[in-house]
Amino acid sequence: MTAFNDFAQAQAVANTLRPSHHARTFMIGVQRVAGAALVLTSLALWLSPGSSWSGDLMSMKILMSATAVPAGLVLMFSGLGVRRPKVEIDTIRHEIRLVRTHGKDRFIEDRCKFSDLVKVEHTDSHVRLWGTSSAPLAEVTARDAMAFRSLVTALRVAGKI
Repeated sequence: MTAFNDFAQAQAVANTLRPSHHARTFMIGVQRVAGAALVLTSLALWLSPGSSWSGDLMSMKILMSATAVPAGLVLMFSGLGVRRPKVEIDTIRHEIRLVRTHGKDRFIEDRCKFSDLVKVEHTDSHVRLWGTSSAPLAEVTARDAMAFRSLVTALRVAGKI
């Protein structure tokens, strides 16, 4: 293995900031609110004061509850399985990779050489990296001083700092 595994573990993996993730996060929030509304509405059918218990309305309430509760639960928990890709920084090959894992399988979603980065912001213990599409690619915070120095040195060699 190369040095990026040590770096990724030392950094506790950086946070990805793709623009599409913001829209996805918003949509997951809307789904959760709609799901909660469906579940609460089906509970309100049964618990509201003055609700009728006649046979025709009972069958309608059962049908509404039987469809609204599962649909609401699916909407509330549908976004839980979506995980952000991990950021792997390879200081030997001078590249950044966005990797998704499914079980033991690894899928490289995107890779960018240090020389292809559009912009790099470096502070004392923080580095922000912008990819080739001028979109934020990753933020890295120093947790291991040696690994962070290795990244900063590799970015200097590539001419980005």
